[in-house]
Amino acid sequence: ENLDLFDKLGEVLTGGFRDQQRSAIRSSLETPGSLLIAALPTGFGKTRIGQVITWLNRKTKGGPTLLISPLIALMDDQREQFRIFNDVLAKEGLSTLNTYFLTGAEETGYEEIMQKLKNNEVDVLCCSPETLLNPVSRSHWVEVFLQMGSPFGAMVVDEAHMVGEWGASIRPEFQLLGWVEDRLLERNGSLRVLLM
Repeated sequence: ENLDLFDKLGEVLTGGFRDQQRSAIRSSLETPGSLLIAALPTGFGKTRIGQVITWLNRKTKGGPTLLISPLIALMDDQREQFRIFNDVLAKEGLSTLNTYFLTGAEETGYEEIMQKLKNNEVDVLCCSPETLLNPVSRSHWVEVFLQMGSPFGAMVVDEAHMVGEWGASIRPEFQLLGWVEDRLLERNGSLRVLLM
């Protein structure tokens, strides 16, 4: 079913899919519980990979996607890319994605987003490693993740090469993403992890 939807989506998206995108999406869809590394140049469509995997997961009752992004400017660009993606979906009469980006530009309060996560009303949650690991009000994001009605189906780490390039000097929260992944796997052993 996912592959039929995948082909239909490729027909309506501007530019369709590049071979590398198609390969990454198919590999992830065919292998629940997988770890996939998508090493593509800047501007080559890594965001589309995450968009399509999320959309297909949600169409077949899978969990939402946690998108980890290191830079606010990058998150702003991704927010715009998800808006364009949703516009294309809406124009074709297809369901759109409910996306939340934990930056100063997000209009929805964090506590409301936490409740939406618990109620399975979020398709994509995008944040920096620091935001993810810092307490919010009387709670913590990872605590909320463990209470979600539908656990995350995918975890996407954008700019993952920074960990390898910077080594021990990288921001400490990046080094804790493995711990976050372990918590998500406790809830869903079929979690797809994508390192972009």
